Amino acid sequence: MCICRRVYQRQCVARPVNKALPPLRRRVNWSLREILRGSDGVFTLYYNTPDGATELRARSVALTAPAYVVADLVRAAVPNASDALKSFDYPPVGAVTLAYPLSAIRDDRKAADGSVPGAHAGVAAAGLQLHGAAC
Repeated sequence: MCICRRVYQRQCVARPVNKALPPLRRRVNWSLREILRGSDGVFTLYYNTPDGATELRARSVALTAPAYVVADLVRAAVPNASDALKSFDYPPVGAVTLAYPLSAIRDDRKAADGSVPGAHAGVAAAGLQLHGAAC
């Protein structure tokens, strides 16, 4: 699958989640340092923020980061999961995505029906992935 489609799919997932959260629940420029699980099952999340270090407590946590990043974060809370996450192998991949307005695409580059393959929301994207990952 092309990188442009992966990015589009992530946005499709993130938008409804973002709309469901109250504005005060969203944090930006926070860096998660560590997650610990208390005896009551509640997680404590330790962050570096623009205003200094802080912590939050939560009954559940959803992490959307590469497995090797999550493995380090959850090592103390769930060691078995950390070991499993570290076992994933990520091949090195380079990606370049160019996006153009549909009006910029020449007619001879469009499909027989006039559509542009891979176009989303009025934008055509061309993806190139390197190191063996085909687009």
